[in-house]
Amino acid sequence: MDQSFRAQWRSDSVSVIVYSLTLVITYTLIARAIATHELGFGYILLPWIVEYLLILWIGVLLTRTWVKEPIFAAISSRTGIALGWTVALLAPYAIVLGWQSLFGLNPEAGSVSAAWERLMDSGMVWACVAVTVGLLLDTVRDVTAWRTSGGAFVWPATHRFVFRVAAMLAVCLATPFVLWLLAAVGTLVGSEAVSGEFHLSWLLFSMLLAADGLVLIVGTWLHRRDVRTRRPSAGSEANQ
Repeated sequence: MDQSFRAQWRSDSVSVIVYSLTLVITYTLIARAIATHELGFGYILLPWIVEYLLILWIGVLLTRTWVKEPIFAAISSRTGIALGWTVALLAPYAIVLGWQSLFGLNPEAGSVSAAWERLMDSGMVWACVAVTVGLLLDTVRDVTAWRTSGGAFVWPATHRFVFRVAAMLAVCLATPFVLWLLAAVGTLVGSEAVSGEFHLSWLLFSMLLAADGLVLIVGTWLHRRDVRTRRPSAGSEANQ
């Protein structure tokens, strides 16, 4: 599994550029939605919920079509898990967005259709589309790389999502210190823009952006370092 992961995780320039462009487009659309439509933090989480559900369902589809590999099938072929997470994550959104006036979120939006229209107008739907397209492009390249390398299929998308959760935990631990530091600097320079109260949506946006940045930078660095350290050992083994 370790060898297959090293062979299938990609840190080449094309992969880094594709993933970086996906992040730039997604976060630009989310930032625009927050700035122009003042969306709450629940809306901001939608692209990542969509990505997680796509990973589950695409995994099920892959095990039945292109990637009929026993280890991957044992992990990703469970339709019940995908369906359960879909209901668990989307049902609360449908209930809250459908009755926003009841929950005091947006008295003017009292139906799912109105909530959908707001998602379209704000561009959050296109953020979800950007995440979807980026994931599909990565998956096609992942399967192609696996057909070349062979062995167990280790889908980098699942590992990247796990890395994101770990990065998010690290960001959560660091956030109070960062906020305290910004508030201290804002007090020193007398800038209300720095020391003022953070909007919850922008705070969550910043935390998610930091987590994805860590996954991209640290993941690429670790993989390239691993590749560099293994090349000399592979050469010495070949000489022997």
